[in-house]
Amino acid sequence: MLTGATPKFTRTAITNTHAAVQQFFKDMDPRLSVDTSFVGGKTHYGILAREEVKLQIRFPAHLADQWRSGMRDLADHGREIQLPAAGLQVTGSPVFDLLLDTNSLVDAQFIIGPSSKKKAVQKLRLTDPVSGATVQFDDINGCITSGRKSGTFEGNACGGALATSLTLELGEGRSPWKATFVLTLQFDCWEGVDVQVLPYFEKLQSLIEHIRAGWQFEVELEVDGRSMGRARASLNDLSAFLISDESQHRSP
Repeated sequence: MLTGATPKFTRTAITNTHAAVQQFFKDMDPRLSVDTSFVGGKTHYGILAREEVKLQIRFPAHLADQWRSGMRDLADHGREIQLPAAGLQVTGSPVFDLLLDTNSLVDAQFIIGPSSKKKAVQKLRLTDPVSGATVQFDDINGCITSGRKSGTFEGNACGGALATSLTLELGEGRSPWKATFVLTLQFDCWEGVDVQVLPYFEKLQSLIEHIRAGWQFEVELEVDGRSMGRARASLNDLSAFLISDESQHRSP
């Protein structure tokens, strides 16, 4: 008769497992650093080069155009490429031989991103063009990525309910830069929360009301406490689209 007992839980078990996997890949190819994580039922492998590594990538014919377009975006704008890993071949390191085993790539995604992301803070201030009164919004924390033709800051605030991006397209010669600022409300973080106690609701409501009233935006980017640039714009044209549905609930 066989008997057994449930092993005692060790809080360092997960850490030790990841450390062992990372050491395994380091022994396989010391030129590469491989980080691992398991989030939402999915295993993630992050691969960084410790030194120059020459690789050759071959992608399936039906994804050729998407990969070429993605590689151009990566070089020109620093944008990530994310496409199915099935059928992809990467030669030059045994790490990729193992990770791209065709028998384990069902639903797997292959992502190539910029070599570095710089942490940055976006300052957002609104000014009343009539009275000169100002409102300083919360710091928006994020990262800057850049390519040959543009650089982009992406960040969020208010517990993820507010996301922003600021893209600067580099002009040729002395041509002025073109800036594109996008502000997005992400309501999925409120899913399942009592509507009477939605976090940051009043702060976001105030922000939208100021935009609707035609207040001027001033956006500034800081890296390590140093200002990297400032832009100012009026969103009067946009305010016409920021309408509430209050009128739909009024009695005739």
